[in-house]
Amino acid sequence: MIAQYRKNRPFFWTALMLLLSVYVGHFLYIWVHDYIRIFPYSDAQFYWDWARQICQGRFSAPFLGLPGYAFFLAAIYRFTHSIEFVVFLQYLMNVASGMLLFLSISFLLGRYKVRYPGLYGLLGVALYLLYTPFIMYASILSPESFAVFLFSALVYVFVGLSNARRLGYAVLCGLLSGILVITRPVFGFWAAVMSVYVPLRILKGYWLRRALWGLVYLLCLMIPIVMVLVINFRASGRWIISAHTGINFYIGNGPIATGIFYTGGRFRPTQSGIIEDARIVASKIKGRPLSDVEASEFWTAKTMEYIVQHPFRFLRMLGFKALLLFNGTEYHDANWQSMNIRILPFLSFAFIFPLALLSLWLTRRYPEIGIFRLALVLGFLATILVFINTRYKMMVVLPAIYLFVFGLWQLIESIRRREYLFVSLYVLIVAGLFVLGRHCWIPVEKSKIAVKFNNAMELLEGGRLNESKQLLEEVLRQSPRDYLSWFALGNIFYREGNLDEAKRCYLNSLRINPLYADALFNLGIICLDRGLFREAEDAFIQLYQVSPFKADVVYNLMRAELGLGKCRAARNLARQIIKIKPEAEGDVEVMLKDCD
Repeated sequence: MIAQYRKNRPFFWTALMLLLSVYVGHFLYIWVHDYIRIFPYSDAQFYWDWARQICQGRFSAPFLGLPGYAFFLAAIYRFTHSIEFVVFLQYLMNVASGMLLFLSISFLLGRYKVRYPGLYGLLGVALYLLYTPFIMYASILSPESFAVFLFSALVYVFVGLSNARRLGYAVLCGLLSGILVITRPVFGFWAAVMSVYVPLRILKGYWLRRALWGLVYLLCLMIPIVMVLVINFRASGRWIISAHTGINFYIGNGPIATGIFYTGGRFRPTQSGIIEDARIVASKIKGRPLSDVEASEFWTAKTMEYIVQHPFRFLRMLGFKALLLFNGTEYHDANWQSMNIRILPFLSFAFIFPLALLSLWLTRRYPEIGIFRLALVLGFLATILVFINTRYKMMVVLPAIYLFVFGLWQLIESIRRREYLFVSLYVLIVAGLFVLGRHCWIPVEKSKIAVKFNNAMELLEGGRLNESKQLLEEVLRQSPRDYLSWFALGNIFYREGNLDEAKRCYLNSLRINPLYADALFNLGIICLDRGLFREAEDAFIQLYQVSPFKADVVYNLMRAELGLGKCRAARNLARQIIKIKPEAEGDVEVMLKDCD
């Protein structure tokens, strides 16, 4: 390892300086321009609140998602509440991931006596910078940055396993794999297969040593997973890793599935919003309040029922998602601060993915490279089982980069051996796949509307109401049934003091999505402020039926009942408020003094 480092020293320092200049430079840019923030209702807000609950030891509800990244944030939260520090740490993780990729490629190719392995490692770093720009978000806390770092570290450890003689390797690899499983579900298949593949194909020694290594790896792999299972069982009575997977499965494969992340107008396209809306809609259909776990099970069952009834549609959708996975114009996540980094057309993902696919066959003689083949194939299968977006696609991009580099090495070797017929056939296949991948398979206009909406949200957050209003009106002209845009426009009118227009916008939002909780709540508040207690009661009763333990909902329903003179109902609600929030007892008693 040390000899390889010395041989690759110039390439090593070039790769490090390249990564530092891009990532640290970009961090300084967004920091100076004050772009680092957490927007309300965003995925970042969801993960930040989740980390805070973990720090407080609040495990009364099952994990709504995979908690690996939330635990990581919680560890940081104990020392600092600075979002700038967390974002900077993510940039450093990106640098570390790139360097681990460099070391893995250069070390493995050095083992095969390649003349300049560091040059191939540098190529891998360049591809990493080109194809992973979306993990440089400033306004999102990205689990993908953490998962990519763990994956890169795990690969680096795996690469050196052929000379491993210590049990510590098994422990380290098992723990890293376990944390990966509870961070990104794509790695679940891969981690399980590794427990068998590595001892049999990579680890040297007698069968007893291999079996022991595999057993220790498997036990350490299960430590983080069992911990999450136990916490969720104590909170919900179910042995589950996540209470959120059902709705993702439905969006990816149900009757509303489009191949990309599209909620069909029934759910908000945010982490916290989609979880709440999924529970509300499921509760409405079942006719009784459901827990998050029951809602997840409901959507899983509904999806399986649809798949059984429409197997050919399901298979066609899987094929469509397979195309989207390596499509060069694939949909980019539209986040709260959209950072659209355009890559030159010939450097699209469709350029590396065909060569990565062909490398599955080219590298068949090299068992150590088998871990990358497995990571690509299993990651591919796991990703198309949900939906394709840029962040999920990242879990396939990294092994594709590894295989691209190894395939390029084999292609150069074929040219040196003068296998021109093979090279010509190979180039034709890659060209065909490249043309296929460059075709746009999705409605681009949807992503443009999403970007406009998110830009409007950013302007609204910054207090630029008129500019935000103009963008939202453009969105509604193109997509008049966008209930989120009607709701956001209502918020602007509310802040301007135009309550009539605000009420109209909230009603339009509710006509499209009658279960949209935020619009119901804001409509109820306007009705209370204007003395329309009957309308306020109707709005808050609908919210109360699905969220009976939210103090603000119960409190405002009590206000509506008091306005209608229903003192007995108001007192019952007051007792419930005090149970939920004991410190509100004084305020509640003041509200009820006229009922004495």
